[in-house]
Amino acid sequence: MHISALHSQFGEPLRRVVQKRRYKPNKWLQEFVSKTSFFIIGSISPTGAVMVSPRGGDPGFLKLLGDKIYFLEHVGNNLFESISNVESNPNIGLLLFIPGMLETVRIIATARVISPMDSAQYQELIDSFPASKEARDLLWVVHICEWYYHCGRALKRGRVFDETFIRERQASSLRLSSFVRKSDEF
Repeated sequence: MHISALHSQFGEPLRRVVQKRRYKPNKWLQEFVSKTSFFIIGSISPTGAVMVSPRGGDPGFLKLLGDKIYFLEHVGNNLFESISNVESNPNIGLLLFIPGMLETVRIIATARVISPMDSAQYQELIDSFPASKEARDLLWVVHICEWYYHCGRALKRGRVFDETFIRERQASSLRLSSFVRKSDEF
């Protein structure tokens, strides 16, 4: 369906919604990034498949300097899919979360991953991150092309921070995890 048909059927976006799209970081984004402890990164595989991956750390594990966000690669499943993807296609998307806050930030960007062997100039930046057994000496350099502040409607509808809803799901998750451990499929 063409976007003009959608606008004809459902209306044009409000001016204030369109104006939330930004192309340069500002102090508000700087503060949001500094408080972020969880985000989702979307990347594109060499075959064109869109992949998403969760990332988390203590607030401050992302650094916004100028128009770039930096973060260290952390220990994970060792598939390195996101890194492999940005080697062939640097276009990525980030969705940043602050636990307990319904609003999110979406970032459209390009990225590359470097190691100290690739670029000695980033060693000082790598050293500025808190020491962590989970962190690897691989630095993500994310160049922000566009960012957008999302209201909390989706997280509210999804009851993401609703404590009663979470407790109910945790009880069912325990049953699911015992199934996964017993299943030959996993």
